[in-house]
Amino acid sequence: MEGEANFTGNSAQDTILAVKEAKAWIEAVMGKKLPYGNFRQSLESGVVLCEFMEKLRPNSITKVNHRNSAIAHLDNIRQFLLACEMYFVLRGGQLFEITDLQDVSTRKGSSTGGVRRREADRRIRNVCSCFIHCG
Repeated sequence: MEGEANFTGNSAQDTILAVKEAKAWIEAVMGKKLPYGNFRQSLESGVVLCEFMEKLRPNSITKVNHRNSAIAHLDNIRQFLLACEMYFVLRGGQLFEITDLQDVSTRKGSSTGGVRRREADRRIRNVCSCFIHCG
């Protein structure tokens, strides 16, 4: 259907629509705007993920770690994903990988900018899909 997000599509337009749909739902549930203009950056610490889950399922997150460290971020994301499994019975392809929130734009290696962009788009669509499955 035109204008709806296609989470399995791989065009830039599919990614834009997926992010727009997921962001709108997150902000509606939380009653506030995401902290950064960039969707991935808003989620990468896992704090927003945990706060979102707490709005959907109170007491589903044991503790939100607000420290600015990779370990704290990973713990928050892990708690969100576990809550998705427990409360929404999400499995496999319905969940995203913890690494899907990592910034690939600065990753070193032989990948060209276009390859990195497609990889970043694929990862963010995985994240968006998980949110939609929670709804």
